[in-house]
Amino acid sequence: ESRPSRLSKNLEINDVLNPIEAFLQLCTPSFSASNLMGITAEFIRQNNIHAVFLDAEGTFVKTWGTLPHIQLAEHMRSLKAELATEGYDFKTAIVTNRKMGNLATFTAAQCWAQELNADLVVSPLFPEWRKPKPFMVNLGAEQLGIPVEQVLMVGDKLTGDVVAGNRAGAKTFYVEEMVGEQDLLGDQIFRRPLER
Repeated sequence: ESRPSRLSKNLEINDVLNPIEAFLQLCTPSFSASNLMGITAEFIRQNNIHAVFLDAEGTFVKTWGTLPHIQLAEHMRSLKAELATEGYDFKTAIVTNRKMGNLATFTAAQCWAQELNADLVVSPLFPEWRKPKPFMVNLGAEQLGIPVEQVLMVGDKLTGDVVAGNRAGAKTFYVEEMVGEQDLLGDQIFRRPLER
């Protein structure tokens, strides 16, 4: 029997769909909302979340921007303060693919951390660390001393932020847009229709 006929006989439709189904599962968030305002103290407690890891661009900073969205930053600070008042162990981190290669980028990240009262900023030292790989999510959990199962990875990219969180074993939260902001034209045309 020739090789092609053996291959075609043994190749089933499920053999082709399984990698696609596996990828779609990785892209499926545990939770979603239109923006960060959907994350409340009650939600945090009910889901046994002890750390929220925030992607930056498109989540609380406009893409290519430097300043955090005022309303979203205030929401995250208030959330952290409310949980602290209750004695609930809760931390926040910024997990960004933006490389801290120059003083401006480093300063922007420090500004984000201060404005959100974040405990940690994690950025890639090497390309292999970038999301959708789980390295930075695992590193952040380790640095904060929080089991990754109690981490909520929040971001606006299913194929980056959500996949990284799911691969790490964290809970994931997909946000569609920042309050009062529109996506870049390329995201409007290509990425958002695919994610919907």
